Amino acid sequence: MTLQDLIEKLRRFPVPTACGAIVVVCFFAFYLRMSLLTDLEIENDGVQRQMQQIEQNLTHGKSLGEHIAQMKEKVAELDARVIKPAELANNLKYFYEIEAATGVSIGDLRQSVAAPVKGAPKTILSSVDYSVLITGQFHQVVAYLNELEHGRHFYRLESINIQRSPSAATTPGAGSPVSASLNLKLLGWP
Repeated sequence: MTLQDLIEKLRRFPVPTACGAIVVVCFFAFYLRMSLLTDLEIENDGVQRQMQQIEQNLTHGKSLGEHIAQMKEKVAELDARVIKPAELANNLKYFYEIEAATGVSIGDLRQSVAAPVKGAPKTILSSVDYSVLITGQFHQVVAYLNELEHGRHFYRLESINIQRSPSAATTPGAGSPVSASLNLKLLGWP
Protein backbone atom coordinates (compact mmCIF):
# COMPACT_ATOMS: atom_id res chain seq x y z
CA MET A 1 0.00 0.00 0.00
CA THR A 2 1.37 3.33 -1.11
CA LEU A 3 0.60 6.82 -0.03
CA GLN A 4 -1.65 7.32 -3.05
CA ASP A 5 -3.73 4.29 -2.07
CA LEU A 6 -4.11 5.57 1.47
CA ILE A 7 -5.23 9.01 0.29
CA GLU A 8 -7.75 7.38 -2.05
CA LYS A 9 -9.27 5.31 0.83
CA LEU A 10 -9.50 8.40 3.03
CA ARG A 11 -11.38 10.24 0.26
CA ARG A 12 -13.78 7.38 -0.18
CA PHE A 13 -14.74 7.40 3.51
CA PRO A 14 -14.84 11.08 4.54
CA VAL A 15 -16.88 10.71 7.77
CA PRO A 16 -14.62 8.12 9.44
CA THR A 17 -11.58 10.11 8.25
CA ALA A 18 -12.94 13.33 9.78
CA CYS A 19 -13.83 11.51 13.02
CA GLY A 20 -10.34 10.00 13.20
CA ALA A 21 -8.77 13.42 12.60
CA ILE A 22 -10.95 14.94 15.33
CA VAL A 23 -9.93 12.17 17.76
CA VAL A 24 -6.24 12.74 17.02
CA VAL A 25 -6.61 16.52 17.47
CA CYS A 26 -8.52 15.97 20.74
CA PHE A 27 -5.85 13.65 22.11
CA PHE A 28 -3.17 16.17 21.17
CA ALA A 29 -5.11 19.02 22.80
CA PHE A 30 -5.74 16.89 25.91
CA TYR A 31 -2.03 16.10 26.15
CA LEU A 32 -1.13 19.79 25.96
CA ARG A 33 -3.81 20.81 28.46
CA MET A 34 -2.97 18.02 30.90
CA SER A 35 0.19 19.79 32.08
CA LEU A 36 -1.78 23.04 32.36
CA LEU A 37 -4.43 21.29 34.49
CA THR A 38 -1.74 19.86 36.77
CA ASP A 39 -0.21 23.33 37.21
CA LEU A 40 -3.62 24.78 37.98
CA GLU A 41 -4.31 22.03 40.54
CA ILE A 42 -0.99 22.73 42.26
CA GLU A 43 -1.72 26.45 42.32
CA ASN A 44 -5.23 25.74 43.65
CA ASP A 45 -3.77 23.61 46.47
CA GLY A 46 -1.38 26.45 47.38
CA VAL A 47 -4.23 28.96 47.48
CA GLN A 48 -6.32 26.56 49.61
CA ARG A 49 -3.43 26.19 52.10
CA GLN A 50 -3.04 29.98 52.28
CA MET A 51 -6.76 30.35 52.87
CA GLN A 52 -6.66 27.80 55.72
CA GLN A 53 -3.66 29.61 57.25
CA ILE A 54 -5.51 32.94 57.08
CA GLU A 55 -8.58 31.37 58.69
CA GLN A 56 -6.41 29.92 61.48
CA ASN A 57 -4.74 33.30 61.98
CA LEU A 58 -8.13 34.96 62.25
CA THR A 59 -9.28 32.35 64.76
CA HIS A 60 -6.13 32.51 66.89
CA GLY A 61 -5.71 36.26 66.43
CA LYS A 62 -8.83 37.02 68.44
CA SER A 63 -6.93 36.39 71.68
CA LEU A 64 -3.67 37.95 70.47
CA GLY A 65 -4.04 41.04 72.67
CA GLU A 66 -4.51 38.83 75.70
CA HIS A 67 -1.42 36.78 74.78
CA ILE A 68 0.66 39.92 74.32
CA ALA A 69 -0.39 41.14 77.77
CA GLN A 70 0.59 37.77 79.26
CA MET A 71 3.95 37.89 77.49
CA LYS A 72 4.61 41.39 78.82
CA GLU A 73 3.82 40.16 82.34
CA LYS A 74 6.24 37.25 81.94
CA VAL A 75 8.98 39.53 80.59
CA ALA A 76 8.49 41.91 83.54
CA GLU A 77 8.67 38.94 85.92
CA LEU A 78 11.85 37.70 84.25
CA ASP A 79 13.37 41.17 84.41
CA ALA A 80 12.64 41.32 88.15
CA ARG A 81 14.28 37.92 88.74
CA VAL A 82 17.42 38.52 86.67
CA ILE A 83 20.22 40.48 88.31
CA LYS A 84 22.31 43.24 86.83
CA PRO A 85 26.02 42.66 87.57
CA ALA A 86 26.76 46.39 87.61
CA GLU A 87 24.42 46.88 90.59
CA LEU A 88 26.81 45.31 93.09
CA ALA A 89 25.19 46.83 96.20
CA ASN A 90 21.72 45.53 95.32
CA ASN A 91 23.11 42.10 94.45
CA LEU A 92 24.99 41.75 97.73
CA LYS A 93 21.98 43.13 99.62
CA TYR A 94 20.01 40.10 98.42
CA PHE A 95 22.41 37.74 100.22
CA TYR A 96 22.42 39.89 103.37
CA GLU A 97 18.60 39.90 103.44
CA ILE A 98 18.63 36.11 103.41
CA GLU A 99 21.28 36.22 106.14
CA ALA A 100 19.00 38.33 108.34
CA ALA A 101 16.01 36.07 107.66
CA THR A 102 17.80 32.81 108.50
CA GLY A 103 20.13 33.87 111.31
CA VAL A 104 23.42 32.75 109.73
CA SER A 105 26.39 35.06 109.51
CA ILE A 106 28.19 35.75 106.25
CA GLY A 107 31.95 35.66 106.63
CA ASP A 108 32.85 36.30 103.01
CA LEU A 109 30.80 37.28 99.97
CA ARG A 110 32.28 37.89 96.52
CA GLN A 111 30.79 38.56 93.11
CA SER A 112 32.69 37.87 89.92
CA VAL A 113 31.50 38.26 86.36
CA ALA A 114 33.04 35.92 83.80
CA ALA A 115 34.76 37.72 80.93
CA PRO A 116 33.16 37.06 77.54
CA VAL A 117 35.00 34.53 75.40
CA LYS A 118 36.09 35.73 71.97
CA GLY A 119 34.33 33.96 69.16
CA ALA A 120 31.57 32.65 71.42
CA PRO A 121 28.00 33.37 70.31
CA LYS A 122 26.36 36.31 72.04
CA THR A 123 23.82 35.34 74.64
CA ILE A 124 20.89 37.28 75.98
CA LEU A 125 21.54 36.22 79.57
CA SER A 126 24.74 35.25 81.36
CA SER A 127 25.72 33.92 84.76
CA VAL A 128 27.19 35.93 87.60
CA ASP A 129 29.42 33.92 89.94
CA TYR A 130 29.27 34.26 93.72
CA SER A 131 31.29 32.68 96.48
CA VAL A 132 29.71 32.84 99.92
CA LEU A 133 31.05 31.67 103.27
CA ILE A 134 28.35 31.34 105.93
CA THR A 135 28.44 30.20 109.53
CA GLY A 136 25.56 29.10 111.70
CA GLN A 137 23.68 26.13 113.07
CA PHE A 138 23.09 23.33 110.59
CA HIS A 139 19.35 24.05 110.38
CA GLN A 140 20.14 27.73 109.71
CA VAL A 141 22.50 26.83 106.87
CA VAL A 142 19.83 24.57 105.38
CA ALA A 143 17.29 27.40 105.79
CA TYR A 144 19.72 29.73 103.94
CA LEU A 145 19.93 27.24 101.06
CA ASN A 146 16.15 26.92 101.07
CA GLU A 147 15.77 30.71 100.87
CA LEU A 148 18.17 30.76 97.91
CA GLU A 149 16.19 27.96 96.25
CA HIS A 150 12.87 29.74 96.66
CA GLY A 151 14.24 33.27 96.41
CA ARG A 152 13.44 35.90 93.84
CA HIS A 153 16.52 35.23 91.64
CA PHE A 154 17.34 32.24 89.45
CA TYR A 155 20.41 30.45 90.73
CA ARG A 156 22.48 27.32 90.25
CA LEU A 157 24.51 25.86 93.08
CA GLU A 158 27.88 24.86 91.65
CA SER A 159 29.44 23.45 94.83
CA ILE A 160 28.97 23.38 98.58
CA ASN A 161 31.34 22.40 101.32
CA ILE A 162 29.92 22.07 104.84
CA GLN A 163 32.13 21.42 107.83
CA ARG A 164 32.13 22.01 111.54
CA SER A 165 33.44 25.36 112.65
CA PRO A 166 36.86 25.25 114.33
CA SER A 167 35.24 26.37 117.62
CA ALA A 168 32.81 23.44 117.44
CA ALA A 169 35.62 20.88 117.44
CA THR A 170 36.28 21.49 121.15
CA THR A 171 32.60 21.31 122.20
CA PRO A 172 30.83 18.65 120.12
CA GLY A 173 27.07 18.45 120.33
CA ALA A 174 23.82 18.85 118.45
CA GLY A 175 23.93 22.63 118.61
CA SER A 176 27.48 23.08 117.31
CA PRO A 177 27.91 25.62 114.51
CA VAL A 178 28.95 24.69 110.97
CA SER A 179 30.60 26.63 108.18
CA ALA A 180 29.44 26.31 104.59
CA SER A 181 31.30 27.49 101.55
CA LEU A 182 28.98 28.00 98.57
CA ASN A 183 29.87 28.60 94.95
CA LEU A 184 26.81 29.56 92.97
CA LYS A 185 25.70 31.38 89.87
CA LEU A 186 22.84 33.81 89.54
CA LEU A 187 21.22 34.49 86.18
CA GLY A 188 21.99 38.01 85.02
CA TRP A 189 22.09 40.38 82.08
CA PRO A 190 25.45 40.56 80.33
